[in-house]
Amino acid sequence: MLDPLGMGATEPITTPEGRSRSVTGHVPPFDDRPRHPSHGLVPAPWIESATADGTICSTAEDMCTYIRMLLSGGTPLLSEQSFALLVQAFMEDSDAPGELYGYGLKTTTVNGRMYIGHTGSTVGFSAWMETDPGDGVGVIVLTNADANREPAARFALRTLSAWSRREPLPDIPEPTPLERVDGAEDYAGTYRSEHGKLALLADGGRLLLADQGEPVALLRQKGDRFVAAHPEYERFPLSFEREGVDVTLVTHGDRWWGNDRYVGPAAFDRPNGWEAVAGHWRSHNPGTPTSGSCLDAGRSGSSGDGARRTGSSSRCPMAGSGCRGVVAPADPVRYRHRGHGHPCNELEIARRTRACRASFGT
Repeated sequence: MLDPLGMGATEPITTPEGRSRSVTGHVPPFDDRPRHPSHGLVPAPWIESATADGTICSTAEDMCTYIRMLLSGGTPLLSEQSFALLVQAFMEDSDAPGELYGYGLKTTTVNGRMYIGHTGSTVGFSAWMETDPGDGVGVIVLTNADANREPAARFALRTLSAWSRREPLPDIPEPTPLERVDGAEDYAGTYRSEHGKLALLADGGRLLLADQGEPVALLRQKGDRFVAAHPEYERFPLSFEREGVDVTLVTHGDRWWGNDRYVGPAAFDRPNGWEAVAGHWRSHNPGTPTSGSCLDAGRSGSSGDGARRTGSSSRCPMAGSGCRGVVAPADPVRYRHRGHGHPCNELEIARRTRACRASFGT
């Protein structure tokens, strides 16, 4: 593909030889807690990789060449039939409702227009490529950090589409304040449990921790998950749970609180052996260098997979459930965590010797 298209500046794999031609990638300085803008960034390690994801090194100019091939229906690489398979709207992405996969590209409908493209990331870098075949335009956004590329890419695509139709160009949008939380009122209120009280206040589109001295704004990480620059809450996200549309519960590590709408139990029995799983685990994988496991409201949970996607997820029985992780009560305990885009990480805890052994398998 690279030779026929003349993409001479692109390398299909990441090697040490290419490092001198690359900009420096950046990652958050902490890999044991959710990222927060106040942490800043530090240089990322260089990752040598030849896998099928996150290893292509390219330039904006070369990627524009690739985009022109897509906008021309695959010419000169693909037949009309093969290109149709490449961009077919076949299967919905479970992590991004409304986005449909074909053989490697995503199709998304935005304001009635069909966009085709793909995103990408690796340690210290991220990208967003998208085309509007109807108007014959496309964009590529390359960043040397794990940044939110969508707003810039979508604005650039709207601008190019307007230009191609000889319409007035859209106004440059005002940046969205990081502290703005749409629907902050859904989360506001007082939450109580055996762990004490947690008070949250909706104030002018912000969501504030209101009972920890000076009010602290929560920043939305994704969906119902938030982070706070507060020493009491910086190690884990504050993850809210709902009954239907109503927020009823919030968890933080192994702590939880319920509001007035919460009708569940006030205490939980933990299956024998789950305590052995709790702890801070590290691996050699720079993409997922650390994971914390905690016992949350009687369930086994994970603090996530390092700086890139620190989150919280419940664990459930193994029997065909398809859950992201399982805890089997047999001795020794076996715990599997399926990280997004990574092999299954398996932790085996040998309780017989009171020593914990972690094996990260493939």
